[in-house]
Formats: sequence, C-alpha cells, structure tokens
Amino acid sequence: MKKLVPALLVATLTLCALFNILVFPVAAFADETGTQTVPAIDTTDEAYVFLNDFVTQFPDRSSSISGENELKAVEYLKTKFDEVASQYGLQGYNSEILPYGTSENSVDGYNLEAVITASGNASDSSERIIIGAHYDSIGEGANDNAAGVTALYLTMKKVAENVGSLPCDVVFVAFGGEEMGLVGSSSYVNNMTAMEIGNTLLMINIDSIVSGDNLYVFCENKSTDIANLFLQNGSAVRLTEKPYAVGTYPIDIYGYGYYETVQNTDHTPFRLRGIPTACFFSGTFSANIWDYAESTNKDNNTMNTVGDTLEQLVAKHGNNVLTRINGVASTVADTLLSQQFLSVAQNARSQLMDNNVLFNIMWPKIAVLGAVVVTALFAVLHYRKLQKKSIMSDGGVNNRKIFSTPDAKDIFSFDEGSDKGKDSAEDIFTFKK
Repeated sequence: MKKLVPALLVATLTLCALFNILVFPVAAFADETGTQTVPAIDTTDEAYVFLNDFVTQFPDRSSSISGENELKAVEYLKTKFDEVASQYGLQGYNSEILPYGTSENSVDGYNLEAVITASGNASDSSERIIIGAHYDSIGEGANDNAAGVTALYLTMKKVAENVGSLPCDVVFVAFGGEEMGLVGSSSYVNNMTAMEIGNTLLMINIDSIVSGDNLYVFCENKSTDIANLFLQNGSAVRLTEKPYAVGTYPIDIYGYGYYETVQNTDHTPFRLRGIPTACFFSGTFSANIWDYAESTNKDNNTMNTVGDTLEQLVAKHGNNVLTRINGVASTVADTLLSQQFLSVAQNARSQLMDNNVLFNIMWPKIAVLGAVVVTALFAVLHYRKLQKKSIMSDGGVNNRKIFSTPDAKDIFSFDEGSDKGKDSAEDIFTFKK
C-alpha cells in the first residue's frame, strides 16, 4: 500500500489541476469585520457627472435583451466623443458606429470607433494604439463597465487637450457584446486590415476598475517594459501589476497556449492576433486563494449581478470610485504622452511571450503532457507489481494461469454426457487402433 502512495499522489494532483483549469474556481472568503468609513463622493466631479448620467439614462445595455437600448447608449457615447473633438478643434478626427452581426443580414450589436490622429491626416499606414472599454452590461453595470467607459471618455479628453504631443494616432473604441463572449471586440479585430494590425503598437483595455480590492495592470505573464512604464506613470492612483503565477493555467482555451483569468475581456482578440495588450481592472489575487476574486469581502462581489449599481458603489467606496476612474485616465494619458512611450511601444511585440523561448506557449502543453505520462507510467508499473504479487501469494486469485496447483479437470477432458457410471479409459485417452 505504501508503494501505491506516490502514484496516487501524482494522479490526484494532476486531476485536481485539470479540474481547476476546467471549472475556473473562485475561492470562498470569510467576511471582513469592522466598520469602514468611506469618503463622501464629490458629485460635482466630471467623472461622477458622466458616470451618473450614463447609468441613469441607460440602465439596461445588454444586447441579449434589447438591441435598441444598446444602440441608444452607443449613440449617446458618439455624441459625447464628438463634443470633445469639437471642443478641442481636432483635425483629422473621425467617429463611426460600426454594427456587427453573425451574418451579413443581421445586426447583433454596435461598436463605436473614434480616431484622433497625431498628424491630422488619418491613414492605414500610421502607427496607432487602441484604447477600449465595453459599454454593454448585465443590469446597470456601474462598475462593469460604466466606470471603464467613463475612464475611456476622460482619457480621450486628456489626449485631445494634448494632441500636439501625440507620438502616434489613437483609436478609442467602445465595444458592445463583451458580456456575450467578447463579440464586439472580436468583430472589430476581424475587420481590421493586415496593415492596421501590423501598425497597432498596443491595445489598452479598461474594464471593471472600481469595486475590486486592488487596481491592477496586466500585459504579459512576465515582466515587460510597457507594464513598467504604466507603473511609473501610475502615481495618481495605487496601481500594481497583476501577479504572474496566480490565475494562470496550462490549458489552451483561446489560442495563447495557456489560460489566464484576465483573458475574459476585450483585449484578448487583439492579443490573439499578435498585438501587445495592457488591461486595467480591479480585484484581488492572493497567495491564500487559488484564483481571481473581486473582493475578499463577499458583500462587495457584485460583478455581473443586479447589485452592480452606482448607488452600491457610492455606498461602499465613496469618493474612491472617482479616484480610481480619474487615476486610470491620468495613468493611460500620461503614459501615452511620455517621451519613452513610442520607443517602448514599438518594441512591445518583441517582448510577447510567444517570442521568448523561456515563455513559449508550448511549455504549458509539454508540462501537462509530461504529468500525464508520468502518472500513467506509475499506474502501469504499480498495477503490474500488484498483479505479480497476487499471483505469487497464497491467496485465491481468479483466473490464475501459473504457479497454481491444477486438478484433473485442468489437465484432462471428461465427457459429462457419458451414460457410464464413471469414466473409462476411452473417455480419458485416445487409443491408436
């Protein structure tokens, strides 16, 4: 039995890992105790005014329920973006609502694209970055993702105000259909030309940045220069990098070669086309848990529920709501306008995990295959040892073929149908006549 333990241990660990990969567990947390005082929110702040207006006018932005609601929301955003362009007199600015559908004759949702050009002349050959946030929601979706849309809008204002310092074109995209499975962002990438993909230096995604315990930026599952540049410019808000090891699984779901928890948002289709990405989001990764969670306080876990409302955000986080939104907008804009940004962004593709032998996407597959082979080998060898031990033992074993004491029936063939009282020699032996 003792020799069986290593094989069972390896098999159990492998099966547990695969099980956790497939079901993406979220750990259970104990309630936090104590009373926390939240700072009163400044209702005159531009971030609050925009956020409140957006969720009040469009509390239901789910394309699965009403495409008309989604269209009204995206038309509102286009109006707000166009007002920014008009306010700062942007030259070469263009905005467009882009319908998408599962077929040429159907419309399932809408993306909004607004382009601010560095040169004043839009061109497919221009280097660009894309900054996006999904506007669709489950319920009111104040955190997920009206807060992200608000940060997107404020980032656009900061970029427009400093358009003369832009190192490259900037494309702002409000995505629909994220909650339906990254439908809007996938459609957008699929309609990009090869030249546009090649000239996109970076895609920045802003999603659910308020209600989580921590504010993270995530680029690759290893250190990169672009992630470090965001952290250097994140002084306006407490920004940390998502820990690499936690929430990463050696299974290929989307095509990376591995699964990363934060891939369930709109930067993923871009990354799959070889475009470097950065994602801003909130939550918690801890050594005490297996995977991502929104908060260690279960009462704050409202993502993708009807409890994700502005009223609840304000009650639980107060002015910290605006600190996060304004902080992300400032971090993204300041990084983009920094002197180091262009050279770092131009080099970002060389730091993708796909291009580094130590982080090649094949390694997780090899690791899983190796674990399966080792487990199978242990099981086969141990089974054969148990079988041999059983045959050599004194205990009764069914279907024993060797090292057992035969009886007459194992050696001779008897005619059970004979009318004789007992078998004769002719019944046992064959005589030559």
